[in-house]
Amino acid sequence: MPALAPARADGPASGAGPGNGPFHLESATADSMVLIANTHYWAGRPHLDRIVLSLRGDPNADLTRFESGGEEITTAPQSTTVLVTKDPALTRDLVRVPQLALVWAQFNVHKPPFDNARVRLAFAQAIDRDQLIRDAAANPALPSLGPIPRGLRDYRPALAAQAFNASGARATLDSSGVAPSSLSGINLLVRDLPVDRAVANSIAGQVKQRLGIELTIDARPSPEVTAVLEKGDFQLQAPAGWLADYADEQDFLDPFRTLDFSQWSRYSNTGFDHLVQQADGEADPTRRLQLYAQAQQLLAQDAPVAFLFQPEAWNLKQLQVEGVTYTPLDDWPGDLFAADIWIAPR
Repeated sequence: MPALAPARADGPASGAGPGNGPFHLESATADSMVLIANTHYWAGRPHLDRIVLSLRGDPNADLTRFESGGEEITTAPQSTTVLVTKDPALTRDLVRVPQLALVWAQFNVHKPPFDNARVRLAFAQAIDRDQLIRDAAANPALPSLGPIPRGLRDYRPALAAQAFNASGARATLDSSGVAPSSLSGINLLVRDLPVDRAVANSIAGQVKQRLGIELTIDARPSPEVTAVLEKGDFQLQAPAGWLADYADEQDFLDPFRTLDFSQWSRYSNTGFDHLVQQADGEADPTRRLQLYAQAQQLLAQDAPVAFLFQPEAWNLKQLQVEGVTYTPLDDWPGDLFAADIWIAPR
């Protein structure tokens, strides 16, 4: 874990200076970071002398800079994917990598009306994930219906409980025993950020269209939203989600255990807890995945969160760049194996 990297006592306060990876930080500004080769790296000096990481600007300008050779490696955000797919030169070295992350909307399962699992499930079924991605995702994404992202062994795209179904969502709501007329004015808490507001607006529009329920969007500064979540004083909040610490099913299911409390729905189900606890300690990998599969099904049906989408990185690189290994945990394309990257002669 980067949080546990050793730090030298004589390192500068800015954080720049010695490091124990293949590169260390030479300088950092608001717009860029410069990494230089660590000549003391245990596995040998990396191929590159220097890496300059630039802050993303206007998506179209970034893509133009890449096309003109101003960048060797970049990623294509959602707003440029159509341009990329129509350009043979760009698609030639395009590598799409699902990230080990999930975005969801979280319900407070202890506050009406979301203390009713059928109401939660109806909301989840009313959301067309493909439309949501087109409307609001900042980066390319894949629809998600469960707690395990694509890229892990037990990814289950066929989980049906939360699948988009306009008429089915209405029927699920009808079966909840809660009258739609009593649900108007539900508060949708959102961080006051452009991307987050776009997701919230899309969700509100779809719920209004499919269930006839008006949501009140409550946009607040991010620290204030966190404080509200900590107090449990909310009904529905989006977008939220989880980013993998390590590549295993356990890391996506443990956060929903009663005692883990790593998501704000405050979900608690003894059956789910038991399945995950068994799986976490199971030595037989086949049996372990069987238990996780049962836990997935139960979680999707209980719907403490409405699973929305999984971010996907669209990585682009110039032809002369070699040795790039992409992983679902990359912060920037190829960063986990940056020592292996090299530039071939033109």
